[in-house]
Amino acid sequence: MTTSQKQIVIGTALIPALFFSLMETVFTPWFIHIFLFGSIETAFLLAGFLSILPLLFATGGILIRHRSTRSPVPLAQ
Repeated sequence: MTTSQKQIVIGTALIPALFFSLMETVFTPWFIHIFLFGSIETAFLLAGFLSILPLLFATGGILIRHRSTRSPVPLAQ
């Protein structure tokens, strides 16, 4: 896999992850979290976890794709 192909894979995985992180942290109203879970501490913990989750999925996808496209090591004869 060439360097430019790796950059494309990383870019295509991170763009949706960053978008969903932004949507969760910026555009989700805090009062919904407080209403559902009762306290501001729980709201902040939940929002922090949900904003990190897409980045974890993207990182896992990059690692899986990198391992699956890697050529196997030739065995010594």
